[in-house]
Amino acid sequence: TNTNGDLAFQTALGTPFTEFDFEQFVSEQQISTLNASGVSIEIRSLNPDGTVASSSGTIFDVTTWGTEPPEGVPGTIWKNVLTGSKRLEFVFSPPVKGFGAWLFDDGDATQDEFSMTVVEAGGTTSTPEFLDAGNGYNYKVEGFLGAVSSVGIERVILNGQEVGGGTNGAAVEVDHVQVGAFPPLTIALHPCLTIR
Repeated sequence: TNTNGDLAFQTALGTPFTEFDFEQFVSEQQISTLNASGVSIEIRSLNPDGTVASSSGTIFDVTTWGTEPPEGVPGTIWKNVLTGSKRLEFVFSPPVKGFGAWLFDDGDATQDEFSMTVVEAGGTTSTPEFLDAGNGYNYKVEGFLGAVSSVGIERVILNGQEVGGGTNGAAVEVDHVQVGAFPPLTIALHPCLTIR
């Protein structure tokens, strides 16, 4: 959890990663899969009970809100974003070494906070502390959530809620999603000498 940036995540990852800023998509476009260095990423919006509400996320151009720079500038956090319900799930095949994303509060009716549930290969589940930049009732960037695993991450669920656990929080909206695949295995072949 980091309200100051993604550099600690990138350092912990230690390998190249693919970053999705969603600028190549158009607003309202439905996105069900992404691909990152041989990894297929399924995107799902979830209901509060964890069932699938939609087998996709939606691209949204937040500059239509009239936001002020730097948030509304193409190529920075906020312009085209990926959004879904209050729970947005990413499923990786094969599992990945790391996943991270910038999250922001898309509503001014509530103070929102976010968490990330990570499901690793083998079923271990963890949820770091909630991310809340303390920026109140604003359309503002909350910060960056990321996780790195030595055994592989199979799924990530990003959860949005009203601060303190209220049920009226805004939808999860992400930008600059970063996915780090495991490096490919290298096998050294040695010639065999046959003596007759």
